[in-house]
Amino acid sequence: MTTGEGELQSTGNEILASEMASRSAGVQALAGLGAIVLGILAVAGATGDLTLNLVALLGLGATIILTGSSLSATVLGLMRQS
Repeated sequence: MTTGEGELQSTGNEILASEMASRSAGVQALAGLGAIVLGILAVAGATGDLTLNLVALLGLGATIILTGSSLSATVLGLMRQS
């Protein structure tokens, strides 16, 4: 949608999509930071280093699945309306 001056005006769905993209980027950064911390603890010689690595990988995998599916649903919703 454009205004009289030719500037783009965001619809509610576009605002929602941009909010979801920024939120999912934050979730991914937080999960990455957690995985780094767990990896450092495992390298530093904490007991149960395999467990720390597995927990880090599970956290990263779950984050990728959740953020990817939410972004895909938002983008598909935007594409269907146009």
